[in-house]
Amino acid sequence: MMLRLPKNLWLALLLIPLLVTIPGVTLASELLQPFTANYKLYKGGISVARITVSLQQQDNHWLWRSDMKPASWFSLFSDSQSFNKTRFVFENAAPTISQINLGEKQNEQLVETAIFDWSANKLFIQRKGKNRELTITKPVYDYQSIHLLAAELQRSEQKTKRVRFYRNGKLTTATMQYEGSRLLEYGNKPQQTEVFTLRRENSETVLTYFYAPGQPLYPIRVEQEEPDSSGFVILLQADKA
Repeated sequence: MMLRLPKNLWLALLLIPLLVTIPGVTLASELLQPFTANYKLYKGGISVARITVSLQQQDNHWLWRSDMKPASWFSLFSDSQSFNKTRFVFENAAPTISQINLGEKQNEQLVETAIFDWSANKLFIQRKGKNRELTITKPVYDYQSIHLLAAELQRSEQKTKRVRFYRNGKLTTATMQYEGSRLLEYGNKPQQTEVFTLRRENSETVLTYFYAPGQPLYPIRVEQEEPDSSGFVILLQADKA
């Protein structure tokens, strides 16, 4: 049984990605290095989940993996653990997703799979026992790879960009916006950060990401805001590895 408490934990699993600041060959050779980082997810000020993010290189592919398990008193009711995997390569100075898998960590059982066949411009999706086939003609991002777009905005004069976006077996449009620099209370003193927001088409959810200058691989904080005041906060822990 997948973890259901609290609402949107599945979304949280997908929201701890990498931020890299140089695209293309330089990005892959200099900044995309294997790593492990630890985060906590807070709901209403209470720690409800722990998330471990890792980056691995497998031949010519890179793999982001996020593993989530309940924390605090939530672990008394469920020991269910879940994962998200995004496999990608770099082509023409941009990330190209080849496969996305979501499932249960205990037995590696998949609950959702998306396979991107760029040679045929097709996306094959298996989700909740149903199969779908979509046409893809433009680069597609997900909640992990979308932060490479923030890196692109940092190094360019652009402040915003719209892209095709994959979530829950569907393709939609998402907009990444650079909001400027901001002091963030983190640890024992304020931390200067670069701030970005992400908005999806036909959704009132706003996601805000905070990144520390000189620490491009690890977002410090992720916030989800909802119209009904629900949402969550994800914080990078000091012992990131």
